[in-house]
Amino acid sequence: MPSPVNDYAVPKDYGTIGVIWDPTAVGGQIKTWQDYLDAGAKPGVSGKVELTDVPDETLGIALWAMGKDFNTDNKHDLRKAADVMKAFAKHVKAFNEFDTDGLANGSIVMAVVSQGTARLVIQRNKKLKYVIPRPASKLWVDMYAIPAKAHNVDQAYTFMNFFLQPTRQIKDVAYIGYPTALPGLSKRLPASVPLRQLIFISPADFARLHPYSVRPALQDYVSGLYTEIKAAAGA
Repeated sequence: MPSPVNDYAVPKDYGTIGVIWDPTAVGGQIKTWQDYLDAGAKPGVSGKVELTDVPDETLGIALWAMGKDFNTDNKHDLRKAADVMKAFAKHVKAFNEFDTDGLANGSIVMAVVSQGTARLVIQRNKKLKYVIPRPASKLWVDMYAIPAKAHNVDQAYTFMNFFLQPTRQIKDVAYIGYPTALPGLSKRLPASVPLRQLIFISPADFARLHPYSVRPALQDYVSGLYTEIKAAAGA
């Protein structure tokens, strides 16, 4: 059984999801998840919107907009959130967190993305803005782990030890735009790295982030709701 407290995993990097948008097309400000939902229905925005291809994040948008915990076990709240997102789905062009080309060339004017993707896109299209909407959002952590019956365990450790070297972590952060767990990272990252402010999550925003808790007994239900949402979008 996997350890519930990640005893056998090493953090690689971490991040969150937020909204990137083109102010000239969307207009106004995106400050909350409800703002995102409302903006998606606007002429010139509808049909040029993207969501991530992650069930808990998609349901989370509606749950956060309703002031609910996205780790809720309440099926009534999950059903209500799914209905909100099914109604929103007609405005969605694709479920793709990593579509940098669409955002850069203007075929997508608003999307839910991680801060690393936002940073890559804004380097190509500087008029775009990124925000972690209120009241809450997701905290995710990528991990290194070795399966119990893995072959070539020594090679796996060699790979991990290579990427966990401080100099390699700094290069990794500068390229992908996600912070690692390296102590003092912000001071060790070269000043020449572009859009540093998008790599690091501010303390105020970090306080609003929550990790998703996988609950096996509920996952089939969540997956079914997500399938309904994608079907409503024609995806």
